[in-house]
Amino acid sequence: MKTIVAADLLKLLAARHARDMFVPECRTGGALDEYHQRLDAWAIKRSWAHPQVIGYEIKISRADFLQDDKWRGYLPYCNEFYFVCPPSFIQRDELPEDAGLLWASTNAVKLYTKKRAPYRDVKIPESLWRSIIFSRVTIKGEPTGSGAREYWAEWLAERKVDEEFGWRVGRNIRQVVETQITAVAGENYVLKRQIATYKDIRQFLDLHGIPVDNSIHQFSAKRKVEALVRAVPNGLLQTLTHAQQGLERAHAALTALSNNQSEEEVR
Repeated sequence: MKTIVAADLLKLLAARHARDMFVPECRTGGALDEYHQRLDAWAIKRSWAHPQVIGYEIKISRADFLQDDKWRGYLPYCNEFYFVCPPSFIQRDELPEDAGLLWASTNAVKLYTKKRAPYRDVKIPESLWRSIIFSRVTIKGEPTGSGAREYWAEWLAERKVDEEFGWRVGRNIRQVVETQITAVAGENYVLKRQIATYKDIRQFLDLHGIPVDNSIHQFSAKRKVEALVRAVPNGLLQTLTHAQQGLERAHAALTALSNNQSEEEVR
């Protein structure tokens, strides 16, 4: 297993916030402010609608974690707070409710969220913003010239990717819905056929004085049907079927004979 150092974890955090504003070794106030603290890393999502400020404390020593009591001073400066450590250095059940936990992979190429930090709706102190602006920010002008073309080309490319992704998601949802509608329609057809059959049976039972309105009547109906079945002698149904078939054949023969006689009279 690779020996993971603080620089490895800081590099992973920077990659995690590649599209955000990321500040390593972030002071919470000016250099002359005797009360300022220093977060190992601080990040803010680039969103006006859903601002999210995240603070990080890197731990590569168990003893350092167990003895640390200054981390609560970081909470006013972020909406979410995480400890970041090598795998298994800190366990989920060791953390207070206010903190989340990130583990690095054993080869230090990826971070895993072991416990999600709760979001706290806090107003970030002005001293932190001043520290970042004065110490870390470089003012850039609006995109112009060839730089502007590259900026808007990238923006349009990202927008196209988002639109294509939305179209694919919508198509998949539509296919699922259509499949479910077809399945429900088939089930409804089968149910309608079954209900029609049950109605015919109900009418037949009513016609023969066998009510089935409630559980008592249903039990009585079952007894009566069983009695009728027992009342029919063995082989009677087969005998009647054969007789019906014989009558049908005789009727066909008589019909054919009558047709032949009619043809001879016409001649």
